[in-house]
Amino acid sequence: MVKILEQIEKVRDFINSPRKRQLLFEQTADWNKLCSSLDVVGDTELAIESYLKDIKPRSVGETYLAIYGILQVLFVQQNAVQHIAESLHLQYEADLLLLEIRKVICTPKSGHNVSPFCNLNQG
Repeated sequence: MVKILEQIEKVRDFINSPRKRQLLFEQTADWNKLCSSLDVVGDTELAIESYLKDIKPRSVGETYLAIYGILQVLFVQQNAVQHIAESLHLQYEADLLLLEIRKVICTPKSGHNVSPFCNLNQG
């Protein structure tokens, strides 16, 4: 299984090579988006690992908090991966299963507007 944190370090090593970094520095907005998104992927991966090891809700409310929290972390991580691809000018296509999960979770049930975080392919 691919370790996400190891992959993030490979990307960091690649973009910090002198030639690549010089090219990326010329596009300040892309560089800032890339660095921030790499940080977000790393942070969210630590949250996911912690959730998988340590979460033991003691009440229904804590259960909801854990479930909604991990879903939000996954959404944030997916958006960060998309932003990494954009900042490196790479083609990114979200996994169809991820898009279907977002569709199910983000379908409005009360007529309220859906949060923008539900739109994975719309930046």
